[in-house]
Amino acid sequence: METNVRDHSISFTREDIRPEDAQGIILGYNITYVAFDEPNITKTIKTNTNTTRITLSNLKEGTYLIGVAGFTRKGSGEYRYALATRKFDTYCKTY
Repeated sequence: METNVRDHSISFTREDIRPEDAQGIILGYNITYVAFDEPNITKTIKTNTNTTRITLSNLKEGTYLIGVAGFTRKGSGEYRYALATRKFDTYCKTY
């Protein structure tokens, strides 16, 4: 997951699930994210298969755990996670 931290947002490009790893036809992707300082507030968005560039906006300063999973008509697959740190007026290294 390639990430970019700007302003009050984090943008990243998700990778497609390899056909041999898919458990059916991928209909879209679930993206979840949670700030470490607010662990009880998880936000989720859904995208279609054509959306590869995702921007999480209106973020506060802090570190976020971001998860991406494909979904089929049977449900969601396993999430892949990354950490990103959002600091105002400063660009941060993301992992």
